[in-house]
Amino acid sequence: MKRFTLVFCIVALVAAGVCGQDKPKPQTTTIEIPKTFKYRRAYKVQYDKFKDQTRIFSGFFPASKSSLYIMTNRMISIGSAFFFDGQMLIKAPSEFYILFETSGGDWAFLKDHHFYAIADGERMDLGDGEHDGDVKLGGVSEYLIYKLTSENFHKIASAKKLEIKIGQYETELKDDTIQSFKNIESLAVVK
Repeated sequence: MKRFTLVFCIVALVAAGVCGQDKPKPQTTTIEIPKTFKYRRAYKVQYDKFKDQTRIFSGFFPASKSSLYIMTNRMISIGSAFFFDGQMLIKAPSEFYILFETSGGDWAFLKDHHFYAIADGERMDLGDGEHDGDVKLGGVSEYLIYKLTSENFHKIASAKKLEIKIGQYETELKDDTIQSFKNIESLAVVK
């Protein structure tokens, strides 16, 4: 649970940065977000000098269709991340994370948040992950974090067609979202 709390806090910090709030600049790391990345400003590199750990995040991209929002007042966003010790990537990460953030009028994934994906026709059971949520101002926010092996993340990042299911919610992800996974994976290459 401590690790989940840490990851949740990191996701919240990244989300705050994406929304335009000012924050102190992180210390320099060897990884820089290429200028060629579409939505470059949605990606974050953060170094934690107390833990001597670098965290790389993609911003949150829409995972739900606008019709879901119109019909249920629920939005679902998806992002990805990886961490490594120190400021220089000397070994490719063995784990990646897929992160979901959702908001709506009630709980959507409290009891069922099992994650499945179909990447180019290959079915993947990605488990229950970790779930947290909060009730604020009459709405519910939920956060889901799934740890993936580098092999499973590669299958997702290299997919031409990617369908996902979390609990009872199913959708096909757009090309920009799949590209964000490819971009994160490209940053995890030792140079």
